[in-house]
Parts: sequence; C-alpha cells; structure tokens
Amino acid sequence: MGTAARAALAVAALLAAAALVVAAVAVGGPHSPPVGGLGRPWTSLSPSPPSPLSPPTPPVSGTAAPRHTPPATVPPPSVDCSRTACVALTFDDGPSPYTAALLDILDGRHAEATFFVTGQHALALPALVRRAFEEGYAIGDHTVSHPRLTRLPAARVRDQIGTAARDIARATGTTPDLMRPPFGARNTTVLAAAGMPVILWNVSPRDWKVHNAAVIERRVLAAARPGAIVLLHDTYPATVAAVPSIVDGLRARGYTLVTIPRLFSGTRLRPDVAYSAGPAPRPAQEP
Repeated sequence: MGTAARAALAVAALLAAAALVVAAVAVGGPHSPPVGGLGRPWTSLSPSPPSPLSPPTPPVSGTAAPRHTPPATVPPPSVDCSRTACVALTFDDGPSPYTAALLDILDGRHAEATFFVTGQHALALPALVRRAFEEGYAIGDHTVSHPRLTRLPAARVRDQIGTAARDIARATGTTPDLMRPPFGARNTTVLAAAGMPVILWNVSPRDWKVHNAAVIERRVLAAARPGAIVLLHDTYPATVAAVPSIVDGLRARGYTLVTIPRLFSGTRLRPDVAYSAGPAPRPAQEP
C-alpha cells in the first residue's frame, strides 16, 4: 500500500477516533481524558493542559520497525524564510500511538514539521522517534516527564532537560539542539539550564482542550502569519485528523511549511533566548 493510501486510511481512522473523543468530552466535561485509539482512556503526563498519554507499552523485543521511504525534499534546501512566507508546524508530547499515522500524512504531503519529544515517550517508542529523525523531521527536547520547570529547583530543571536529551539521543544517535519547556513556562533558571535555544510558539488552536478537527484547522488557518510557529500535539486523534486540511489550507494561502531549523536558517540562535516566531519576509526592494 502506497504512502498516500496509508495516509487516507489513517485520516479515516483518526476521524472515527476523534468522534469518540468528542463524545467522551460531552459526557465527562472538558477535562475528561480523551478516549485513546487503543480502546482505553489515557492518563495525563501533567495536570493542565493535559497530555492524554501515559508512557505507551514498548514494542515487543526483536520486532523490526518498518522501513519508510523518506519524503521528497520539499521545500528546496535553499528556501529563505526572510524572503518566503514560511510556517513551522510543531508537535509536542509524543511520540504516541497516533504519531505513525501523522508521519504517514506528512510524508504523503511532503510537509516538514518539528517534534518536541518527552524523554519517557522516546524510551517507550524509540522506533517512532528514529523514524521521524531519519525522514528529516526536526526533533527537540521537551523534558523527561513534562513538569512545569519554573516550579523546580535548578538541579531538577537541568536533570529534566539533560536526561531527555540523552533519551532522545538513544533513539536518534544525535543530541537535540532545540528545547521547548512544557506549558511554555520559563525564567532565567530555565533558559540557563537549557543550554540550547528555547522554542515557543505564537499560534495555538488549544487542541489539548478542543478535540475537534474542524475547529483546530479553522483556528490555525485564521491565526497563521509569515514566520508563525504553530503549537500542536501528536497525542490527540482530532489533531492528527486536522493535519491534512491544515497543510493544504496553509499552502493554498501561499505558505511554505518548514522545520524550526529551516525557519531560522538565516538567524544565529542564542542558547539563553526564547523564540516565539521566525522571521517575516522582508519587503521587496524598489528597482
């Protein structure tokens, strides 16, 4: 089965799962845990906003991960986001049981993205982290267990970031050089402990709260601007189901989808600074 067919089947399955999520929220209230695609509710990593996953069960030892053909190089390596209207889609808190379907969708549309991965999920599902890395997606550090870092002493902040970096490197062979603090919570202690650029966002559809693919799509498309960094989560089926329309809608509006490193390719990022948006295209010079 080709990539496009896999992606279409994935979207159909995720839309069905998203309907279950909406029903669960309607019955249990806005903070009820969404129903996972594996037939059971997921517990959250942290109090609010929640990630719906506890660490998934690791793959059976000895089972080889499927090989996937890397997507074509789109956009071209020479894209300059100071001259081109770029948007970076980012996905937090994974990998999860929904991440493989998301990668199929992104591959099928040759869309770039960045994943901010938690250490405990990287250890639980290393094949997915490795697949994303090998297919050219950017991988960033999202701590080990998703705590609010501003409430921790400096030593624990360093441990959360450093241990997650090692967990991710076990899957990819490369230590991440970008970090996103859970909830976007940062202070001088967090920035100093990160030891790498801190990447925030300026567009969020609040998909951790609104489990509705159409609403997520509409909010992203309405808020996107050149240089936007979009916060999404690959831990919710409704979010993954919204991605095809988000990608198509952004491209129809003239945006080029890039990874965070490509978004800032012309900028020297500092390790003690938080960045919430990339460059906007410069106005064309008069002849």
